Amino acid sequence: RRPTVPSLSASLAAVPEATFGVGAEGGLESVGDLLMEAGWIVIARRGDPPGQLGVGSSARFQVPPAVCRGLQTGAELGTVMSDLSGVQDVGKKGGAHALLTNYAIDRSACYHQGISPCSLPFCRRRSLLEVKQFTGLERSVLFIY
Repeated sequence: RRPTVPSLSASLAAVPEATFGVGAEGGLESVGDLLMEAGWIVIARRGDPPGQLGVGSSARFQVPPAVCRGLQTGAELGTVMSDLSGVQDVGKKGGAHALLTNYAIDRSACYHQGISPCSLPFCRRRSLLEVKQFTGLERSVLFIY
């Protein structure tokens, strides 16, 4: 699941002089028999055509069985986490990441790692030939966007 465009648009609107905007939101994803949670992050450069985005994700973690049972009722992750932990406004207190790690890791720490892969499409592009000439290597691997 990709972050919504409104969160990205709100980011750009909040700081009119910013070159880039960042949107992020959590999402649940089934991977085989497991339910995983991850943060999805998008970056857009102001003035670029709509849809030209960098997309990345945070580290994922397996949602514990007790939380999965609560989610099966249709409740949101934050609500289930509050119900199970007794902590209100979990989303404002580090999210599920914080509760599940006894506050050793919070959502923000996990989401930061998703920003680097998002920025790849906006990095200076070099042709394979330029890189070979610069490095003197016979073989080079590049991710080209």
